[in-house]
Amino acid sequence: MELEIRRATPRDLEPMLEWRGGGEAMKTALSAEFAAQIFGERTILIAFDPPEQQVGTVQLVRNHQDPDLSNVTSVYLQGLEVLGTHRGRGVGTALIRALESQAVLLGCSRVTLMVDSDNAPALALYRKLGYQKFKRALDVWDGQTYTVDCFEKNLDSATADTR
Repeated sequence: MELEIRRATPRDLEPMLEWRGGGEAMKTALSAEFAAQIFGERTILIAFDPPEQQVGTVQLVRNHQDPDLSNVTSVYLQGLEVLGTHRGRGVGTALIRALESQAVLLGCSRVTLMVDSDNAPALALYRKLGYQKFKRALDVWDGQTYTVDCFEKNLDSATADTR
């Protein structure tokens, strides 16, 4: 599989909503996230499996309400999603590595994330890529509060340059 990973543009929003689903809550959230990218608050990366089919996405967030998850030297990984037909084919790994490279370019040395503690495939991926759990926290999505595990990975420029 030959992937292309690039920064999202406004024309990518509607196709992303089609394959990600999630109803009105997702549409509202993604619309706000695309707007935040314009102001430099986040970077939305999309993986394409030519010809131009979106197969995955991830976001680099500069500011998170939890100061343990983002600060001057840390960014937050949000919204890693891979199309069901492309899971287990390296899309998630490629997106995370692209995000880590972006973090280093921004002068950050640490990436953090939150994941449901029962999401075994995601936990396996993050651990394989060197992420380690550092705390438990509460998160809210679509009016629901749930417990998540917070992971972190320390980066260095030499590691990111080899991706």
